[in-house]
Amino acid sequence: MHLAIRIFIIIGSCLGFISSTLVIIELCWIKYKDLASLLIFFLMITDIVMELMLPFILYLESSYGCLCSIIVGAIFKQLHKYIIFFIAYSMYHVIVKEKNISFKIIICYLIFAFTLSAFIGIVNAIILTVEINEICIMSTESNTVIYYISLIWEYFSDFVVLVSLYFFYMKIKNILKKEAENCNLKSARKRIFAKRLFGYCAIFGFYILPYLLGQILYGLGQVKNTIVFQELLWLAYSWYPLLDSMIYGFTKSFKKNIFNCIWKSPDFDTIEETLQILREENILRPRFYLDMIEESEINFIIKLMLIRLD
Repeated sequence: MHLAIRIFIIIGSCLGFISSTLVIIELCWIKYKDLASLLIFFLMITDIVMELMLPFILYLESSYGCLCSIIVGAIFKQLHKYIIFFIAYSMYHVIVKEKNISFKIIICYLIFAFTLSAFIGIVNAIILTVEINEICIMSTESNTVIYYISLIWEYFSDFVVLVSLYFFYMKIKNILKKEAENCNLKSARKRIFAKRLFGYCAIFGFYILPYLLGQILYGLGQVKNTIVFQELLWLAYSWYPLLDSMIYGFTKSFKKNIFNCIWKSPDFDTIEETLQILREENILRPRFYLDMIEESEINFIIKLMLIRLD
């Protein structure tokens, strides 16, 4: 069982690494980037770093290596949820409030989020990390008070982010549904409109739930084998970046760009340039609008033309 768990952890980590890397390649390759492209790029970076840390934690060579891997993993785990929060807030600010967010604000927020994440990650790792049977974990055996303070902050901030995601995306959904209905898009008539918005909340819930349930069981004294228990938590954690990259990265735009990268179309650059001009003139919505409702930009333009002809 011990070996089987580790095999599935490695498989999940490899698939997550590949999918996140594909999204990053696509984001770097596209000529016209927007706010969503930048934020999702940083989100995929955190996914990749978290995936890369798992093998070091599982197969540590020294106590120093254990501590370093826990520090880096803890920093990027914190940073990950702050970026997810900012993506939701940015989309809300642009779509609902109809106000742009400057590049300067994004950089300032990322610096603040990384500084806070680094402080929390380093303090937690140095004070709470212990090594048991060549596995490094955070345990109450180090410092009970700091452990529970860390635990409260971890899940309180997770809960705040999850509630914020739900609030932001419900507001966004209402606006997108009105626009889709005005443009007579087929997606507006679906029973579950903009499933991707629901997916953002569901995937982050999956990110929280295994560790939350694990901590409850651990606190109730129901954990008999600490090592197997910790590896089961890592099993869920290792597959999370794959789901994360699929919901944030594998959009209609992504599929179109990857297909064109493999099967080069001579008209692709011309079409993309035309679409960008339409976006800059506010005739066409930003790319992430249509990605969230699974509509293509060409189809959206045709619908707009038909409406204006009517």
